[in-house]
Amino acid sequence: MTWTRTHSAALAAALVFAAPVASVGHAAPPGVDSGDTVQVARRRGRGGRGGDPAARDDDAVSRAHNLETSASESIGRAARGRLRNGVPLLDSGSVDVRSDGDGKHYGTAELVGLLEFAAGEVARSLPGARMNVGDLSKRGGGRLGSHRSHRSGRDVDIGFYFLDESGAPVEGRYFVRFDREGRGVTGWSGDEVVFDVARNWALFDAMIRYPGAELQYVFVSGPLQTLLLAEAARVGASPETIARATQLMSHAARGHDNHFHVRIACPASDGECVNHEPRRRRLLRRRRHRD
Repeated sequence: MTWTRTHSAALAAALVFAAPVASVGHAAPPGVDSGDTVQVARRRGRGGRGGDPAARDDDAVSRAHNLETSASESIGRAARGRLRNGVPLLDSGSVDVRSDGDGKHYGTAELVGLLEFAAGEVARSLPGARMNVGDLSKRGGGRLGSHRSHRSGRDVDIGFYFLDESGAPVEGRYFVRFDREGRGVTGWSGDEVVFDVARNWALFDAMIRYPGAELQYVFVSGPLQTLLLAEAARVGASPETIARATQLMSHAARGHDNHFHVRIACPASDGECVNHEPRRRRLLRRRRHRD
C-alpha cells in the first residue's frame, strides 16, 4: 500500500472536525436524473450522524486506522476489472452515501481516503452541506448495473453541491442536472437551484491536494468546467493547480451535467491494476494523428 501514517493522521483530522449538517426529509422523486449510463442510488431516508462528539471522534480514528491497514487492491481496468478487499465509504457529518443499501459503496483505501478527506475539507472551510455520493463499486468489483466502468474500486460519482435561490446550501437528495449557466431544478420538489461553484471548486481543489491518491480523470460537462476554472481564478488558485484541474477535465464529458465522475490512478502497490484512457479520448487522439 502507498498509505502512510501521515496520511492517516490527516484523514482523521479531516473527519473529526467536519461539521455535521442537519438532514432533510426524503420523498421519492418522479424520476432520477442521470448524466450518462449511471443510475443514481435510491434515497432511503437517512440523516447525518448526531450524538456524542467524542463518539464521532472515535469513529474518525477507527476509519483512518481501517484505511491504513487495508489490503484493498484494484485489479485490471476500470471498465473490465475487479476489486479485492474493498473498503466501504460510510456516512459521516460531511459525507452522505446514497448507495450503501445496494452494496455499491466500496472502493480502494486510496479512493475512500480521498473522498473522506475532501468532504471534510469542504465541511470545514464552507460548512452547510454534506457531499452527496452515488455509486463506487461492489465489494469485489465487477460489473455494476448500467455503468460502463466502476468495476475496480477506482471510480465514484459525486453529486454537485448546490444552493437555493436565496444562496443557502441545499442538502441534496438526488443528483440535479445543471445548464450552462449553472441553474437547475430539483427532481423531488421542483425548486430552482444554483450550482454552488464555491463548494464544488473547494471539493475539486481538496481532491487535487490529497496526498494519498492521484486523480486520473474528473468527468464533468464543458460549461460547468468553465464555471469551476473561473472560480479557481477568482479565489487565487495557483497556476499549477489551475493547470492540473484543466488537465484532469481535458476530455469529452458529454452528459456529466449532474455529477462529477472521479477516477483515481492505479495505486503504486496494486501490480495488477491497469490505467487506460477513456475510449472517446483515444479515438480523438488517433483522429488528430491521422490529420
